[in-house]
Amino acid sequence: MLISIGRVVGQKVDLFLQAIDHDRSALEAVLDEIAPGGLFIMLGSGEPGLERRLTDIAARRDNFLFLRGYAEGLADALYASGDLFLMPSRFEPCGISQMLAMRAGQPCVVHAVGGLRDTVTEGATGFCFEGGGPGRQARAFVAAVRRALALRHDRPAQWQALREAARAERFTWARSAAAYIEQLYRDGEQRR
Repeated sequence: MLISIGRVVGQKVDLFLQAIDHDRSALEAVLDEIAPGGLFIMLGSGEPGLERRLTDIAARRDNFLFLRGYAEGLADALYASGDLFLMPSRFEPCGISQMLAMRAGQPCVVHAVGGLRDTVTEGATGFCFEGGGPGRQARAFVAAVRRALALRHDRPAQWQALREAARAERFTWARSAAAYIEQLYRDGEQRR
């Protein structure tokens, strides 16, 4: 089960809806990658036009469920039961959804920007993608999902290790402050 939880705004869902070829969005390409019996559940609300586009895709696809709105109990259950968390934000200064997914043992596929790049480590706690421009980013996103699903299917022991590494990751203020001080003083020493 693939999961995405967040606000339905351009920043968060544009790459899902980005065309990757003449007749499919990145979201539809991801849905084509899901094994029979698999499901992608997206929970969130926001811009009405984007909600309508997601609802339209859900109406055409048996393996996509778009739940418009938000309920903390439902979000908690999705974090706890998902296999892979998708967060292809165009930009993300911090991001908390990926940290909640990781805490529940759910590896993440994230766009390697801002706080997502700072919290998800490629091949260790999840999968990262980049790309120049929205079209390339959307194709790289689909490729990252494909890598994740292949790992889960082909190497279950490695997948389990990835889940455990994601679950063990913590992002405390003490750790952030120590890293900041280290960077501040190391850079200061190098300038002398």
